[in-house]
Amino acid sequence: MSKSEASLEQARIALTEFQALRTEIGNRSTAQYTLVGINLVATSTLGGIALGSDKGSPNVLLLIAPVCVATGLLWLDHAHAIYQIGTYIKRELWHFLSKMMAQLQAPDKSSLPSYENYAVEGKPLLVERSIFLLPFFLVFVAPPIFSAVYLLGRRHQGWIYFGLMVDLILDASLVLAWVLALRQFWRRMPPVRPAVGAPAQAGPAV
Repeated sequence: MSKSEASLEQARIALTEFQALRTEIGNRSTAQYTLVGINLVATSTLGGIALGSDKGSPNVLLLIAPVCVATGLLWLDHAHAIYQIGTYIKRELWHFLSKMMAQLQAPDKSSLPSYENYAVEGKPLLVERSIFLLPFFLVFVAPPIFSAVYLLGRRHQGWIYFGLMVDLILDASLVLAWVLALRQFWRRMPPVRPAVGAPAQAGPAV
């Protein structure tokens, strides 16, 4: 097998991996939308049962925190995985493919255009990462906080206060995970390493 054939085979393997990783990103993004839907349906249903009529039971609001924390942490887990995959594609895989293209084609034809990179070009980081601010807060963080504040203003039996304490611990864990995720996602990924023999090319900003 010649050097060019070996480079072509390596490029094909890398491209197959890229396609698989992009598929995983798509699947995880779909799972995130599903989690948002589950959370919205569950919190609105519980809120309706608790506050929808005079015969409602406000204590049902205690169930909102476990639902929001579970779905919120799973959402953040998918977001972290997507970020890790995107970083790998940008820093390693895209660099490798650019290197293979530089070996197989003329240098002036070796760049790898990317829609993802074009879509975020010149976009402020605040806009690019805005999904982690107000939307996440409103969907996952605000409902359990509102429920806890509402229940704290009422008189209850002893076990309700125990449930409130558990809810507050769960809320704190979600807020902590959210803040740690913000610290990670708020850092823009460093530029891709230029391939040997090829012009510097930024990989897809996932």
